[in-house]
Amino acid sequence: MTVIMLIYMVIALTSTLAYISYCIPKMQSNVFILISSWVFFALCYLTATSLGQTEQLMAMFPVIHQIDYYSLVVDGMLCYLLFAGCLHVDISSFFENMKVILTLAIATTMFSFLLTAATIYAVFQWLGIDYPLVSCFLYAAVIAPTDPVAVLALLKSLDLSKMLYAKIASESLLNDGVGVVLFVSVLKFRHLTTLDGKMFLDMVLYFLWEGAGGLMVGCLLAVIFLRYSMQSGRSEDVGFASNKDVFLLLALLNTGYLVSQALHVSPPLVAVGSGLYTSYALQSLTDQQRSVLYVFWDTIDEILNYILFFIVGFQSLFVDLSSLHARAMVWAVMLNFLVRIVSVSLPLLSIRVGYKQNTTLYKVLVIGGLKGGLSLALALSIPRDFPGSELIFDMAYAVVAFTVIVQGLSIERYLKVIQSRKVHDEIVI
Repeated sequence: MTVIMLIYMVIALTSTLAYISYCIPKMQSNVFILISSWVFFALCYLTATSLGQTEQLMAMFPVIHQIDYYSLVVDGMLCYLLFAGCLHVDISSFFENMKVILTLAIATTMFSFLLTAATIYAVFQWLGIDYPLVSCFLYAAVIAPTDPVAVLALLKSLDLSKMLYAKIASESLLNDGVGVVLFVSVLKFRHLTTLDGKMFLDMVLYFLWEGAGGLMVGCLLAVIFLRYSMQSGRSEDVGFASNKDVFLLLALLNTGYLVSQALHVSPPLVAVGSGLYTSYALQSLTDQQRSVLYVFWDTIDEILNYILFFIVGFQSLFVDLSSLHARAMVWAVMLNFLVRIVSVSLPLLSIRVGYKQNTTLYKVLVIGGLKGGLSLALALSIPRDFPGSELIFDMAYAVVAFTVIVQGLSIERYLKVIQSRKVHDEIVI
């Protein structure tokens, strides 16, 4: 099987499953596609085994292993997904809640990163797994950020206020970029044995250049592209004018990626920066013009989203379920949930965002802390000679599966229970 045939197969199956999911009332398409991909590959394996065709099935594995998942997801799909997600962020709510959003995106992710590394190192010692501390930091970087693809897909199905949606969506869009920068930073400095003042400064500057530099580059490019090009009340036909805007935004997004590679800043954060400014620029268009753009980008978003979850599904073929790995996976799931509670609560409490007045915000952030294709793409991109690379992938997969299936399916019902108690989500600072 060639890579082209594999691509056609994935798109054909994903499109079919997405259509079926839309025919089922109240079905979350991403969860349906993930579970269906598990069932599909289990049936393929059973059928191939019963017919004695396991060699043909195994011939597909080398093709799958050749795929560069980091480039596919982080450099390819993620920029489009983040840009499309940013278009629906209410920019006034974003700036109104900037303090909370930045705390969640930066402090929560950093705290989760450090706490996860420490607890996983303790678990490794208890299980007798002899991996260096840097392996724990790399796993923490893989799993620290929530996945914006999974979270935004979930938020679309929930009845949330505009302000609450802006907080959760913005946190998810920004902290994945922070997570990618953390991952790249750990890999870059993994051979570091001593940490002096100069080396620490280099690490901080590298992190700031990749992260803050990416956001600034994205905003600057968006200003250059859109400052005078999007105007309301244009005399052209609405459809024609919006088609011009579609191509303009495509030019902006792809130029942003090329510039990020040239300047060595984070491509996902360039996409977020340009997407947030684009959301602001779109307010100058008429509702009809915006609707054409939203339809286009929402379609791109859903296609890539479903393909990503299907890819997550067939990665189950490579999970090691031996006793040691299984125990580590169970611990990873439990610790991820506990770390999420602590890493959300402490930073928010530190800026005096009261829990009683913001119960919905806290609980949705904890239960809605879904992991997805981004975490697996990072785990799959770890060099094979890195200590514990296979175990890191297995633990990440367990966390992804649990958050998407268990938390993803339960949050809507849980939110209804919260809202039935008339708990308000106003921020008190």
